[in-house]
Amino acid sequence: TASDLRIVLTVMKIASNLERIGDYAKNMAKRTSILAQMSPINGSQAALRRMAREVNEMLKDALDSFIQRDVVKARDVIERDMDVDQMYNALFREFLTFMMEDPRNITACMHLHFMAKNTERMGDHVTPTVLVVEDERAQREVLAYNLEAEGFRVTRAENGEEALMLVNEAAPDIIVLDWMLPNVSGIEVCRQLKMRTDTRGVPIIMLSARSEEVDRVRGLETGADDSVIKPYNLREL
Repeated sequence: TASDLRIVLTVMKIASNLERIGDYAKNMAKRTSILAQMSPINGSQAALRRMAREVNEMLKDALDSFIQRDVVKARDVIERDMDVDQMYNALFREFLTFMMEDPRNITACMHLHFMAKNTERMGDHVTPTVLVVEDERAQREVLAYNLEAEGFRVTRAENGEEALMLVNEAAPDIIVLDWMLPNVSGIEVCRQLKMRTDTRGVPIIMLSARSEEVDRVRGLETGADDSVIKPYNLREL
């Protein structure tokens, strides 16, 4: 059934996120072995541990919310991701200060910064992310605002090249993709992503002013999972 298919796809996405989190942990372990041979940076390690503990709790609660079908707990995890982002920003400013005060701190601070960034990205993998690709700024911001109000983490791209770059950095959970984009069209973005083994499973919703059935079929044949005709109702989307 459709419900069973959604569960299967959700489990596959969770497994992919857990695998990626494991990669981040491996990278952090490699940097730890290097940092162990350097002088410690005062205060930063404790702040990094607090950030890691918060992400660890978010991961546990996210998995529990899925198993227990607890929507309230899931929304709480999404809101806590903002706290992790603030922790990362504070650490980043702290590392910059240490490097400016003493150039001998640069190597250690760079390793600590990448560990903090890996931890922050772990938190991103715990929360659902939507990539909105729309060249018209007003429509892009309205759509992002409404998705964020529903508890989604939103990243934005104004053209096809930027969308592909963002996906290369971190694949979102779903993409809302405008058909008519400058240079690289939405159809071409969709085609490229569906050809890649690492992104073919990411659902794509095409937004189009083309109402002809042949155009909708073309979008679905390219690999889009659904299409919505402009102007669209936000509740429908």
